[in-house]
Amino acid sequence: MIRKLLLIGTVLLFTPIVFADDSNNSDETLAIFKAPKSNQESNISNNYVSKYIDTEDHKSEDVNDFYIRISGGLESDISDCYIINYAFKSKYTASGFFGVITLGYGRKFWDNELYLGLAIDGTKNNASSSFPSNLYLTNYTGSITLPYSLGAFIVSGAYAGKMTLIYLKTGAAATKYKVSMPANNLINDTSFDKNVLGYSIGGGLDFFMNKNFSFNLEYLFNTYKSFTYQYNFMGGVYDGKFKPYSNQISVGLAYHFN
Repeated sequence: MIRKLLLIGTVLLFTPIVFADDSNNSDETLAIFKAPKSNQESNISNNYVSKYIDTEDHKSEDVNDFYIRISGGLESDISDCYIINYAFKSKYTASGFFGVITLGYGRKFWDNELYLGLAIDGTKNNASSSFPSNLYLTNYTGSITLPYSLGAFIVSGAYAGKMTLIYLKTGAAATKYKVSMPANNLINDTSFDKNVLGYSIGGGLDFFMNKNFSFNLEYLFNTYKSFTYQYNFMGGVYDGKFKPYSNQISVGLAYHFN
């Protein structure tokens, strides 16, 4: 009986110490287990923030550029004309307004510093020139017009900051060359239309107002293949040749489908 009482007393005496030790150990154990959980949560949070920032940066620097642009400006059409079996040369200049619709696609590369793309232009103009007096025709009403043209271009450039693109534009061009030479007492009617091919070279600036809109300033020089024709003049048949080329200066507004 005495042994049982001593055993019970001993257990009761040491139980608080054991619980106290266990409590301390439990706190330390919880602290040990809480630390890895806290670090894991921190790593997940940091990774998420980093990924979010990278995504936003990538969106703000979109490398693809598909756009449509409407432009207008002044055009000067010049034609070198060789007449009377190429014995005489005349120069005709036609000036007027023109409008252009451009479809283009390009990509940024080299950390978004450089640009390379393709563009297609459709141009309509009202430039017209009358034959001058050096054709020896008094009060003659003949005319030369280039009513429309098409072009396919390679566009390459570099960014001056994030909002300005400086570019070079070169490619193939085609135009309709319309000559009106109605008959009078000296010349028979030799009016004709001619589709001619050539090439273009120029350059410009794109000023981005925001992600979707840009203002454009461009100069383009077009030169076309020369062609020959025949006409009747004062009872004789003569060979003639035209060599057309043109200068265009335009301003435009583009919408970018980013």
